[in-house]
Amino acid sequence: MYFPVAVTGALVYGKTVQANLLLSISPGPLLYMVQILITCHLVCSFVICLNPVAQQLEELLKLKKTFSWHRIVSRSLMVAFVLFVAETIPKFGTLLSLIGGSTITMMAFVCPPLFYLKLCSMKGHWPQIVVPLHQKVLLLEILIVGSVVGLMSTFSSVQSMASPDSFTVPCYINMTAACG
Repeated sequence: MYFPVAVTGALVYGKTVQANLLLSISPGPLLYMVQILITCHLVCSFVICLNPVAQQLEELLKLKKTFSWHRIVSRSLMVAFVLFVAETIPKFGTLLSLIGGSTITMMAFVCPPLFYLKLCSMKGHWPQIVVPLHQKVLLLEILIVGSVVGLMSTFSSVQSMASPDSFTVPCYINMTAACG
């Protein structure tokens, strides 16, 4: 899904394209429309992504599943924590690269083929699934390529995080810097 966006950005902007494609677009109506659409997407996806975590936290805290002030406080504190993390790590892209290179790669490319092959090899009172050789080769290729690319991406993001210009003082400590 990201490949067409990356290729289009590289073709249109060439060597001047930035990691955040929005920073490459010239100011004007197109940029404002894209920013509005991205903001709508983020607001909606924030609710969708935060809700399961909030429900899990509420279950751990043994809060009632009905609407109450306890749930309002717990979810408000969770949003405050997310805001604190966002303001503490101004260059959040490096952390996202680390997460994407490690956990997302494992979840998308390494674990599914591995678990499928393991489940198919298990014996029991259920119908046996025989994986043909061409599927095994394809699954192993996905697993190996995913592992190698994930390790390279993780190493690259750790190396980027270790660079001196990677971290800056958060805006709530450095009062001369603007938060935002």
